[in-house]
Amino acid sequence: MGRPAVLRITNNDTGMILAREAVPADTFSRRLRGLLGKRSLEKGREGLVLSPCRAVHTFGMLFCLDLLFLNVSGEVLQAICAFPPGRFSPFVNGARFVVELPEGMIDATQTSCGHRLIFSRMSKAVGADDPVRPE
Repeated sequence: MGRPAVLRITNNDTGMILAREAVPADTFSRRLRGLLGKRSLEKGREGLVLSPCRAVHTFGMLFCLDLLFLNVSGEVLQAICAFPPGRFSPFVNGARFVVELPEGMIDATQTSCGHRLIFSRMSKAVGADDPVRPE
């Protein structure tokens, strides 16, 4: 299994970048591993995009996360700031993706329900990007 593509996540409504190097967790093993073993995420740079996903847990995590639940179009259905370790998130009906970000990124990027996120696949070879859905 190859290394997953790196995604840039931008809020289409505010123009702000939520993550410059988010990793898609789009297979069972990548979703299962998630962020376990990480001590933190770098604000503005790192994130994880779980797909398909309607709920997450933070058991085994060492830090709080900001969570964004998105529908298939990338629209934010629910935003949860500073979700603590050792908990189950709510199940969000209609969600197709969950974006896990460092604590504080939802507020820093002024992201809220109804906003649409854009995912761009980053090409390290040419430094260009290509808009995609994180499937």
